[in-house]
Amino acid sequence: MIPSIAAAPALIMVGIFMMEPLSTLDLSDFSVAMPAFFAVAAMPFTYNIAYGVLFSMLSYTLCMAVTGRRKQLSPTMLILTAVFLMYLILDAIF
Repeated sequence: MIPSIAAAPALIMVGIFMMEPLSTLDLSDFSVAMPAFFAVAAMPFTYNIAYGVLFSMLSYTLCMAVTGRRKQLSPTMLILTAVFLMYLILDAIF
């Protein structure tokens, strides 16, 4: 067992390491900025890293479709988007 007094500094360092890649993003592109925002905002509010990834991938697909760059989406991204949407719907129902 790791005491909470030792776990808190480790979690702070993990958060700092997760923020570092944000400095290299092209935030002038809306289809990059919006998914990055959703990832950063969803993780602390939901207490779940998976939800941050989920919301960022869904918003990326939505942004690419709205800006007319749907052809740049890979089939894998479209399949994952469908799976994540089904997950959210089933999670809301049950």
